[in-house]
Amino acid sequence: MPKKKFSPSGGAREEKRRFRWLLYQKPKAYPSRPISNKKDMLKPIRRS
Repeated sequence: MPKKKFSPSGGAREEKRRFRWLLYQKPKAYPSRPISNKKDMLKPIRRS
């Protein structure tokens, strides 16, 4: 019983941690707007 109770608790905690990390890293790591800007800036640089 204790093992079963621990399993869901750990899973929920890990999921929450993962969700928080994804939310924290997504905006900082690669926001939607900076990505398009970077791509647009990289295209002209490569062309020239």
